[in-house]
This record gives sequence, structure tokens and C-alpha cells, in this order.
Amino acid sequence: MAVDGYPKTFSFMVDVELPKLLTELGNMETRLTMSDFCIKGVGVKTLAKNAGLEGDISGCYVLFDKGRPVYTGISRGILGRLKQHVCGTTHFDASLAYKMAAKEIQISKTRAEAMKDPQFITAFEEAQRYLKTLSVSFVEIPNPLVRYVFEPYCALHLNTGTWNTFETH
Repeated sequence: MAVDGYPKTFSFMVDVELPKLLTELGNMETRLTMSDFCIKGVGVKTLAKNAGLEGDISGCYVLFDKGRPVYTGISRGILGRLKQHVCGTTHFDASLAYKMAAKEIQISKTRAEAMKDPQFITAFEEAQRYLKTLSVSFVEIPNPLVRYVFEPYCALHLNTGTWNTFETH
């Protein structure tokens, strides 16, 4: 029986499709800069058009610091999600910036309380400034099962374990 409409075997996915997606991700000629996602007045539709897309896409993205992969993520709306990383104001929207700030500022408060702490907010904003310096590549993956399996595959292959975790909360 197919899961999420995926008609092939798990072995086929792991042996054929995931390596192909990783190659496609690595062959992306033009990487966008994360600062492109926080230009005032530029929304997802314009970002999509600038990236040569008809609209936002589902898939996987990788953030790069001077060519070195640092984070792998997935989303049903990649462009919107990337915008949240650099423009979000909550621990929900900008969860990566939150995680970076939490590593910098060891705080024993809830996430919501931390986002009210001035010292933590400074670290959070610094993390977002750092994220804006990164570049990003992405690959479209419409099938949710393939997308979810590809994220840890990609994170392991690209060694992005500093910021990637698959622990649920």
C-alpha cells in the first residue's frame, strides 16, 4: 500500500530518488542570499518570480555559510519559510534564530518568556543578522513522504548536525 501516494519501495526511494535529489540540490547554479528574503515590500510572489518559479514550492532547502552547508530544512512553502527565518519575530516563525540564540544565551525560561528577555532578544536578532548573510539552495519535493525522509538524509550527508535536530517538542 502506498504512503502519501508514493508508489515505489523505500529501497527505491533511498537508493535512487534521494541521491538524485541531493545531486539536483548541489547542482543549483544560482544560490539566493537570505537577505533577499527580508527586503521590505517583497513578498513570496515576488520572491518566486525572481527565482523563476510560478509560486512557492514544497521541498527541501539548505543554508550555506561561505559555501559550507550549515542547516537543512523542509517546508510546504519554502520561500515563505525562508522569509520567516530572517524576518520572523517569534520562536515559532524564526525557530532557527531562536535555537542559535538559546545556544548563545543559556536561559532557563520558557520559549515565550525568553522572547521577552532583552538579553535574549539581542542574541535572537544577532542570529537573524547572521542568517541574512547566508546563501540558500532548494529543491522541489512535492511528495510529503519523500520530503520528510530527504531532510535527515540530506542533513546527514551534508553534516549539518550543529543546527539540525529531529527531536520533537
